[in-house]
Amino acid sequence: MRAFTLIALVPFALGISPHPMLNLDCTEYPGPCNNNCYAAYVANKPLILTYNGPDGKSGGRRSAAGCVSPSPCRNDKMKKPTQYDDTCDEYPYASVEEGGPDAIIRCTRGHENSKEGRDLSSFFRSTCGNKRCTFRVNFGNPGGGNTPYCLNGGGANDGYQYSYKGRGKYELASRDFDSTEDSELALHEPDPADFFEPHLRREFLLEDGSRTVLSSRDQTASYDDTVFYSVRNGTVVETRAVKELLGEEKSPELQHPSLRRKRELQFAS
Repeated sequence: MRAFTLIALVPFALGISPHPMLNLDCTEYPGPCNNNCYAAYVANKPLILTYNGPDGKSGGRRSAAGCVSPSPCRNDKMKKPTQYDDTCDEYPYASVEEGGPDAIIRCTRGHENSKEGRDLSSFFRSTCGNKRCTFRVNFGNPGGGNTPYCLNGGGANDGYQYSYKGRGKYELASRDFDSTEDSELALHEPDPADFFEPHLRREFLLEDGSRTVLSSRDQTASYDDTVFYSVRNGTVVETRAVKELLGEEKSPELQHPSLRRKRELQFAS
């Protein structure tokens, strides 16, 4: 693992990915990470994002996503998991071109939301040089925090994932965002066309001993020796992928259902 202190001319040329691979630390901000994973694996939102430098449009995109003032997490516009989850988190981020209308939003803890924002700013400054760049989001150590959507095989809306409809109206994120076509029960069900099964999600061991789960749905691309950019104590560091974890090497939640059933039978016998 190496601290990334110089802006390389082509900082993401190593490995297979043509984009910088941002590795979010889900142990640091499990609430926002959980929201990101719902957006990625259940709602099939964009995973390659475009930062356009400090373009002055973040505030407008944040408002268009529904994260306005006063916060919908503080005036009962949106239900929240606990009383401490009083800050609106959006994905795609307001800081990228893909942010704004149709974002997935969730009430999360304020310090977690702020920490994710600081890490994104560090990444944009160090890796992108505060200039236009595209990057891919990935999820580091999701098993170390409360991030069920990163690992969950069900994928149903837990009652806290929302989308903003404008004019102060918030609705639970539905399978096609059209409540006139969905029954009350179907509102909580993932669209099979969008849902990405956990056992298909690819997990990698990084050289610092941590793990990351790819957001990509590509099952064939090689990521051997790919550099992932993580933020540790405010510093962006490069960490290479050592190997892809397969079979029983993967986190239990990401293993094939047949392996999980086999393990359950062994415990039962």
